[in-house]
This record gives sequence, structure tokens and C-alpha cells, in this order.
Amino acid sequence: MTTNSTTLDTIQHLFAEVTRYPRELLTPNADLEEDLGIDSVKLGEILAVLREYFGLESRLTDDIREIRTIATIAALLEDRLGRPQAMPAAASQLPAVNNQQDLLAQVTSVIAEVTRYPIELLTPNADLEEDLGIDSVKLGEILAVLREHFGLESRLTDDIREIRTITTIAALLEDRLDRPQAMPAAAPAIIVSQLPAANNQQDLLAQVTNVVAEVTRYPIELLAPNAELEEDLGIDSVKLGEILAVLREHFGLESRLTDDIREIRTIATIAALLRARCEQSQAVVQAA
Repeated sequence: MTTNSTTLDTIQHLFAEVTRYPRELLTPNADLEEDLGIDSVKLGEILAVLREYFGLESRLTDDIREIRTIATIAALLEDRLGRPQAMPAAASQLPAVNNQQDLLAQVTSVIAEVTRYPIELLTPNADLEEDLGIDSVKLGEILAVLREHFGLESRLTDDIREIRTITTIAALLEDRLDRPQAMPAAAPAIIVSQLPAANNQQDLLAQVTNVVAEVTRYPIELLAPNAELEEDLGIDSVKLGEILAVLREHFGLESRLTDDIREIRTIATIAALLRARCEQSQAVVQAA
């Protein structure tokens, strides 16, 4: 199968952005793990950004191990974009977990990769925020990678605040892997009562700005609400896809904010789309 050069070029750009590798190193047929050192955790992070960028509602493959090269991803993407979105796979197709300790080790490995913490520091019962300094934004990033890694079609919990330790994450995962995946919910995609508190428009804007600052490492003072994301801040569509993936996890969204990522030009736009989603869900709840 001949791969469209535009698709391949976009994927290579995304890989370069997430891995910080020079573009010329990312040849289409290089083995991701053996030649480039990209393990399944980092690949999960890349695939989470890809799903957001291309607006995919389900994962590219039921077995992440079959993805060996960038060319493989491009072929899978072209196949997916050329047909209707697939329904989520059954739980039996999720990655195998031999026991509770194995699951805990996988979760710990993902957290170490995302946070760059030494794995020895990540004890199972350490408080994520108080002991490890992992706030809700970073936790959202971790959960986005875990969802991709384990092929989960919905979030682990309706309230991210209930996740206090690595043990909690492993327990929620174990419960999810023991039962069939739920079918995607019909609209509304979120329930207002399950959202992190956003008391007003400014509070919502502040939360979005905080997420953008965490993902980009920009000083928060730089992130003016109406600054142009690409022209003023240098945030391209790949980095924006990464931000939106974290926001979806942080706010518990089951579907993307917009069908066209190009319509998002500012942080204020993101906050407005989030507010509209909240109001839409509130109206449905009140009408029920």
C-alpha cells in the first residue's frame, strides 16, 4: 500500500514534536523501539496526540505491539480515515496483564516516562500531589497516555480528584480490565456535575491557561487569552493536539471539542468551546 506523503509528513512532524528527535532521524521504516528507542509508553503518548489531531474516536489498533514503524502508523491512519469510525473493541482485546503486580509495574512505568521521575521514587501509596508534586494537569496527561496504552474508550473515573495514588490508578484499571468496555455514550458527552469546578468564565479560562502552561512549559504570564496560538505563541497543531488530549482527560470529555482543530486560534476559543459544552450538557440534564 502506497502511503500519502502528506500523512507521513504530518506523523513525522508529530513524532519530532513529542520525542524532540531531529526530523531527519525519523525515517519511515526505522524500527521504533530498536532503532529509535521509542518504547510502548512513549508510543502511547504519541498515539494519544495523533487521536486528538485526527479526531479519532477509537484507537488505531487493538494491539500496540503491531506498530513497529512510522510507516505502519501512516498506513493504519490512511485506512482509518478512508472508512467510518470503528466501534470500540471488546475488553478481550486489551493488552494482557498477568497479575496485579504486573499492572502496578506498567502504571508506574508510564508515570515515570511522563514525569521523568526515577522509578524508585514512585512508591505505590505515595500521595500524587503532596508527595510527588503531580497536579491534576500532569495527572490528566498521565491518564491520557494510560488510556491509549491500555486501549480504553472511556475515562477511568468521573472525578479525577479521587485518584490520590498509583495504587488507586492500578485498582481502577484492574476493575476496568475485568469487565467489558462500555459502549460510547450518546450526547451529552459529559455530565456537568462531574466537571472540575469552574465557578465562572474567568475560572474556566484560568484552568485552560494552566493546562496550556503545563504542557508547553511557557510562563503563565505569556499566555494571554487572545494571543494567536501559532503566530504569537508558536503552538502548532501537533502541540495543540497534545493540549486538547490533556484537556479532554482533565475535564472528562468523551468526545473532542471541535471537528476541526484549525478553528481553535486562541486560549479564549478553547475556553468558549468548553463553556458551550458545559451549557449544552446542563440544558440536557435540566430537560431530563
